[in-house]
Amino acid sequence: VTACFPSLILYAYRDTYPKTDVPKMQELGGDHLEILLYSGRTHGMGLFKEHDDLAGAIVNWLAGK
Repeated sequence: VTACFPSLILYAYRDTYPKTDVPKMQELGGDHLEILLYSGRTHGMGLFKEHDDLAGAIVNWLAGK
């Protein structure tokens, strides 16, 4: 199974589950997958509090930049 549409995954480097699952997702995602890796261990919405550039990065990805 491979992704046939653009996908964005973002997570903190020390967040336990993404750290173990994302490598397999990368294999399946192929060229359609982009990953934004952030420092720390924050999960979910907390990433927006710790990383001021996150919202802009998502908007840029959606705009195809």
